[in-house]
Amino acid sequence: MGYILLVFPIALVISIIGLAIMSRAKGAHLPPPARSEQVDSLVSNRFISPHALQNLQTRRGLAATVTTQAPGPSAPTVHRRTRADIQAEIRVRDTIIAACLDLLDTAAIEHPSGHTKLANRYILRSESGGRIELMFEKNNKTKPRLWLTQEHACEFTDMDIKFRVYSAADLYKPTESDGKPAYGRHTALKAMRDLANADLVRFTIDRVEQMQVILAKLAALD
Repeated sequence: MGYILLVFPIALVISIIGLAIMSRAKGAHLPPPARSEQVDSLVSNRFISPHALQNLQTRRGLAATVTTQAPGPSAPTVHRRTRADIQAEIRVRDTIIAACLDLLDTAAIEHPSGHTKLANRYILRSESGGRIELMFEKNNKTKPRLWLTQEHACEFTDMDIKFRVYSAADLYKPTESDGKPAYGRHTALKAMRDLANADLVRFTIDRVEQMQVILAKLAALD
């Protein structure tokens, strides 16, 4: 009886040790959790602290979240005018100005006050003998413009031509800068008898065809 009581505790201890060895052996064969190569290399480095490893894994999780988010709407592309764009615009204006001057020189005669560097002054005679003064701006820094009295310009204000009205009532009003009276319109008009102090309309010429129509209709006026 004493022998049996002695053997039983020994067998129990051996069983417990055997179970512990089997459990450790099974744990050794479990597959390691999936990690990136970078994290695996750091895990194998015994000098990396657990806290530093945790921070690295947290940052990688945030980076993955940002990468998988749908991209927001892209900013609209802003086209900046280059020097080549500006030079091309100037060439187009020069071409329109040259063609308009050819039409004016053919249809009208030079005004007695002559031309200036930035403006040509003309007199056009209609088929009925009417006298019509015109002034044409030829500055290639702006689009070409044609000035007419409001009386003659009423034929063209309903056409597809940009225009601006200059009332005679606005002449010689003081400016805000120095308080001195200003003429209020292109100074080359001062030398023209019919245009200097009249109600005027200034047309902006975008196409040569617009000038052709204007001159044709002016020539046909009674």
